[in-house]
Amino acid sequence: YFPSEWDAAYTPLIDCNDPNESNPPGSLLIAKHGEGTYVYTALVLYRQIRELHPGALRLFANMIALGTPH
Repeated sequence: YFPSEWDAAYTPLIDCNDPNESNPPGSLLIAKHGEGTYVYTALVLYRQIRELHPGALRLFANMIALGTPH
Protein backbone atom coordinates (compact mmCIF):
# COMPACT_ATOMS: atom_id res chain seq x y z
CA TYR A 1 0.00 0.00 0.00
CA PHE A 2 2.37 2.66 -1.23
CA PRO A 3 0.65 6.05 -1.43
CA SER A 4 0.80 7.72 -4.82
CA GLU A 5 0.22 11.22 -3.47
CA TRP A 6 0.39 12.98 -0.10
CA ASP A 7 0.05 16.38 1.51
CA ALA A 8 2.92 18.84 1.09
CA ALA A 9 3.61 18.57 4.85
CA TYR A 10 5.01 15.06 4.28
CA THR A 11 8.56 14.37 3.13
CA PRO A 12 9.28 11.08 1.36
CA LEU A 13 12.52 9.58 2.68
CA ILE A 14 12.88 6.24 0.92
CA ASP A 15 12.33 5.18 -2.67
CA CYS A 16 12.39 1.42 -3.14
CA ASN A 17 11.04 -1.11 -5.60
CA ASP A 18 11.47 -4.67 -6.79
CA PRO A 19 13.29 -5.34 -10.06
CA ASN A 20 11.19 -4.38 -13.10
CA GLU A 21 8.60 -2.65 -10.90
CA SER A 22 7.98 1.02 -10.31
CA ASN A 23 6.70 2.30 -7.00
CA PRO A 24 6.16 5.92 -6.04
CA PRO A 25 8.66 7.25 -3.45
CA GLY A 26 6.15 7.04 -0.58
CA SER A 27 7.36 3.94 1.21
CA LEU A 28 8.45 6.08 4.18
CA LEU A 29 6.91 9.52 4.82
CA ILE A 30 7.46 11.89 7.72
CA ALA A 31 5.77 15.12 8.76
CA LYS A 32 6.07 17.42 11.73
CA HIS A 33 2.79 17.45 13.65
CA GLY A 34 2.38 19.69 16.66
CA GLU A 35 5.32 18.98 18.94
CA GLY A 36 6.03 15.59 17.41
CA THR A 37 6.73 13.78 14.18
CA TYR A 38 4.28 11.56 12.27
CA VAL A 39 5.79 8.59 10.44
CA TYR A 40 4.03 6.49 7.81
CA THR A 41 5.67 3.44 6.30
CA ALA A 42 4.39 0.89 3.84
CA LEU A 43 7.40 -1.30 4.57
CA VAL A 44 6.69 -4.61 6.30
CA LEU A 45 9.35 -4.22 8.96
CA TYR A 46 8.10 -6.87 11.37
CA ARG A 47 9.36 -9.66 9.10
CA GLN A 48 12.86 -8.21 8.87
CA ILE A 49 12.96 -7.25 12.55
CA ARG A 50 11.88 -10.77 13.56
CA GLU A 51 14.92 -12.07 11.61
CA LEU A 52 17.16 -9.36 13.17
CA HIS A 53 18.03 -7.87 9.77
CA PRO A 54 20.53 -5.08 10.55
CA GLY A 55 19.10 -2.59 8.03
CA ALA A 56 15.56 -2.98 9.34
CA LEU A 57 16.74 -2.62 12.93
CA ARG A 58 18.64 0.59 12.11
CA LEU A 59 15.68 2.01 10.20
CA PHE A 60 13.28 1.21 13.06
CA ALA A 61 15.64 2.71 15.64
CA ASN A 62 15.95 5.88 13.56
CA MET A 63 12.16 6.10 13.25
CA ILE A 64 11.81 5.86 17.03
CA ALA A 65 14.51 8.50 17.54
CA LEU A 66 12.90 11.06 15.19
CA GLY A 67 12.28 14.32 16.97
CA THR A 68 14.38 13.52 20.01
CA PRO A 69 17.05 16.04 20.99
CA HIS A 70 20.59 15.03 20.07
